[in-house]
Amino acid sequence: MNVQNIQNAQNRKRFIFLTEHAAIKSTNFRREFIYEA
Repeated sequence: MNVQNIQNAQNRKRFIFLTEHAAIKSTNFRREFIYEA
């Protein structure tokens, strides 16, 4: 693998991690918001 492919793979992993983390945070927020209502 060349450097570009390695960087693309790392960026993809980071992007997936961030999107999953954001989804978890948003679902937790929604759950808390519903409980508060």
